Amino acid sequence: MGDRCSCTLSIAGILKREHAGELAGALHYADVDGFDDNIEKLTKAILEGQTDYGFSEVNYAEMDPGVYNMLKALRLSFIWHNDEGEAFGAQNEYYDARTGEEAEFPLTGGEICLKISEIDDADRVQAARNWERFEREMTLLVIESNHDLLAQEKKGAVPEGYIDILPLADPAAA
Repeated sequence: MGDRCSCTLSIAGILKREHAGELAGALHYADVDGFDDNIEKLTKAILEGQTDYGFSEVNYAEMDPGVYNMLKALRLSFIWHNDEGEAFGAQNEYYDARTGEEAEFPLTGGEICLKISEIDDADRVQAARNWERFEREMTLLVIESNHDLLAQEKKGAVPEGYIDILPLADPAAA
């Protein structure tokens, strides 16, 4: 056993209702907290748009590879937050499905923390600002169908930039 800590997964994007069970299965397999080992309860939470999921005793703060791969396959953005461990500090790992961009930043008091050597790096400072904005704007929209997506778009309820990355058809049906 290695250094263990608590972690939180926050997800954003557009999720088709038909994929909620797959996501629930991956989270369940990774021992998500708070659902009393009840995958139906977890699926319901996803369908209701819950965005944050806790994990206890995560070894070296590493996200379960099945969850990581599932989120990427479903084109969902995420933040993987780990609390401080014995051998490492708190940090956030970010993934923006719209761009494929990933980044990691250490945290102090829940805020992104840059090293003194990074302060003069305008790109690193701008990246930190962009990820902070990304975190504030995270939204999960669960849709029933493409018609539902269009109705949500007319209402202005679709998270910005995610329609562009949705597959036109279900790849399994092709």
